[in-house]
Order: sequence, then structure tokens, then C-alpha cells
Amino acid sequence: MAARGARGGRSRRGGTLWYDCAMPVFATIEGGKDRIPLDTFSPVGKALPARSPEGLPYVAALANRDVVSLAAPLAVNATVRGLTAADEEGWRAMRRSYCLLLAAAARKALPGGVR
Repeated sequence: MAARGARGGRSRRGGTLWYDCAMPVFATIEGGKDRIPLDTFSPVGKALPARSPEGLPYVAALANRDVVSLAAPLAVNATVRGLTAADEEGWRAMRRSYCLLLAAAARKALPGGVR
């Protein structure tokens, strides 16, 4: 039987609906020993400082070796490393974001498309 969280319940047929875990998740900054407690589903960016030691802003993060957005929710304990535009993975994430932004702007500016 699943433990009940702060919110949640069961359907009439006994299946689990949705549970909000009351337990915190911990983020460990890569190379560090401190575990930062966070609420479940807190954004990854909340575990990182605003800027890297070089003074560059973070554009994405590696959470358990996966490149994720700074807004991605942490559902499990994770080792986190901030990515800047100086990192290859950070540059790729930033380039992808710019391409999506450009595509959305082009779609809005040219609703009929280009022929």
C-alpha cells in the first residue's frame, strides 16, 4: 500500500490518483559535500547560485547527468551541476532555446508561412 502524502487520495476503484510527497528531496552540487534540502518538485535552479564562479549566468543544469532546464522540477535526490554558455552542453541547450524562440517569432510574424 502506498504511503499517503500531504495531498492525495484513492479513486473508487482503489487506484492511486495523485500524491504530493511530503518528504524533501536533496540536491548535491557536483564536487560538494553539502546536501541542499528542497521541496519535492522544486526547480533545479533553486539549488544553484545565481552565477558560476567565473561570473557567468547558468543557462541549464546537469541533474543526475541529464541536461535539464533550470525550471525542471526535482522529483528525486540529484547531483546537480550548473551549465553556462562556456560549457558545451550549456551552449547546446541555449542554442536550442534560441532556435525555438526564433521559430515561434517567425510563426507569429508570418502566419501563412514562407513559400
